[in-house]
Amino acid sequence: MNNEEISANGVRDLTRDTKTLMELGLNPADKYDMNLALNKDMEFCMQSDEYATDQMRSIVEDYIEVGLITATDNVDEVIESLWHPIGSAE
Repeated sequence: MNNEEISANGVRDLTRDTKTLMELGLNPADKYDMNLALNKDMEFCMQSDEYATDQMRSIVEDYIEVGLITATDNVDEVIESLWHPIGSAE
């Protein structure tokens, strides 16, 4: 799924994504209506791992630049230590 699909089909994808989150145990399985309402209120929908990784990379770069991360200036090293998408082997 790419971000264009999410934008073009927001409500339908939100319904599917809410069900997926419930199947994964990340939303309570017996509260579909509540989960859907909360996800809709938060404008939540699942993003691709690539999109999420790009966003995380941008945050890490900014944190290094302003001195909030000081142990290393290697963005890849930081990403590898903290970012493990759902369903990854780690």
